[in-house]
This record gives sequence, structure tokens and C-alpha cells, in this order.
Amino acid sequence: MPVRLSGAPYPCPVPTDPAPARRPAGLSASTAVVAAQGAALLGFGVWLLARRAGDVPSNEAVFEGSTVYAFVTGGLVLVVAAGLWWRRGWAYGAAVFLQLLALAVAYEMARTGFWIGAIPLALGSGAALVGLLSPSGRAALGRS
Repeated sequence: MPVRLSGAPYPCPVPTDPAPARRPAGLSASTAVVAAQGAALLGFGVWLLARRAGDVPSNEAVFEGSTVYAFVTGGLVLVVAAGLWWRRGWAYGAAVFLQLLALAVAYEMARTGFWIGAIPLALGSGAALVGLLSPSGRAALGRS
């Protein structure tokens, strides 16, 4: 039996930080899809640069604008993926918007017959939306 030296009660250990909640699997999958979309945009920018090495574009300004757009948009999508990974609430709306936009792009791809791009984009975006809109995904991002 420990000896008390004063009349103060024994110190009671109180956790100062609650244990962090586990990241829901749906949110992890959504994060992976958004990160893959950002990487694909960056890859498209690299492909544009590589193609430029062999071809002379018919409109230099359009080529430069498209390349810069691919790099900037890819970087911003990766920022949203990082926000999802770190469970920042601001990333929720941006990620949902990106997936709705990706579904529209997949529809246009399918309409023009580019099925090899449309199917994976539609499936990935749909899966990401399911993970984002699920109750556990919303709660992990502070949305109730």
C-alpha cells in the first residue's frame, strides 16, 4: 500500500488526447481513387510534353495552355487527396465535386465510344462517391 505524504488525493491519469478513430475503409478507397485521378492528370501532362518533343503542335498557345492546365489540375487534385488522407473537412466538398465531374467526363467518353477510359473512370468515381457519402466516411471528415 503506497504511503500518501499529503492529504491530496492520488493523481488520476486522464487521457488528454482521445485515441484517433480509425480511417474508414471507404474513405481510404476514396482517397486512393482521388490520388490516382491526380496522378493520371500529371501523367497526361508528361505525355503532352513527350509528344511535343516529336511533333510541332498546330496551335502552340493551346498546347501550352493544355499542358499547364493538366499539371495545375493534377496538383490540385492531389492536394484534395492529401486532405482526404488527413481527414480535413474542406476536402469533402471538393472530392465529391471532383467525382461528379469525373462521372460527367466518363459519360462523354462512353458517348464517343472510348469505353476503355470510360469504364474505369466511371467505376472508380462511383466507388469514391460511395465511400465519401457513406455515414462512416462523412463522420470521419466531420460531416454528419
